Amino acid sequence: NVLEDVEVSKRDIEIEQRQLSAILDSIGDGLISTDSDGRIILCNAAATRLLGREAKTVIGTLIDTSVMLFLEDSDVLQTDAMSRAFSGIGAKLPDRLMLQRKDGARVHVAGTVAPLKDERDQLNGIVLAVRDVTIEREVDRQKSNFIAVASHQLRTPLSAVRWFLDLLLGGDAGALKPQQREFLTDVH
Repeated sequence: NVLEDVEVSKRDIEIEQRQLSAILDSIGDGLISTDSDGRIILCNAAATRLLGREAKTVIGTLIDTSVMLFLEDSDVLQTDAMSRAFSGIGAKLPDRLMLQRKDGARVHVAGTVAPLKDERDQLNGIVLAVRDVTIEREVDRQKSNFIAVASHQLRTPLSAVRWFLDLLLGGDAGALKPQQREFLTDVH
């Protein structure tokens, strides 16, 4: 009877583990969790895609050797957010952060890092949640370029219109009637 209870409990635990694994793998954000020593104990499918590595090659490694974060246009490794999480303080990752993949390519990412604590408020590790924001950064860049081009294209003809208005209001094209001056002043 006791053996049957143990077997039932074991099956229940296995079912729960499979369900949790399926849930974590279905999440679009990359999730990486460590133990208190900083060794990776969990890496979901989205995280492995971002890292460009298989989960089995990441599990057991130190997070600061497997997850390399850099600011744009910088080769200085960013570890402050993870260090704060290991000291018990969660934080949003800095803006303009890039994750270096196994092949050396860098991907724009955003996310958070938080401490994992037990019921006695003791630190058990950290959890890092990151998502690829490359498309959003490209859209922002294109939007900025469009605005710059559009403002330049609008500014050129408006400068000519303003110059002609200055000539007309200055009387260089002859005297203006009061109503004409009022209209041109409004246009100016």
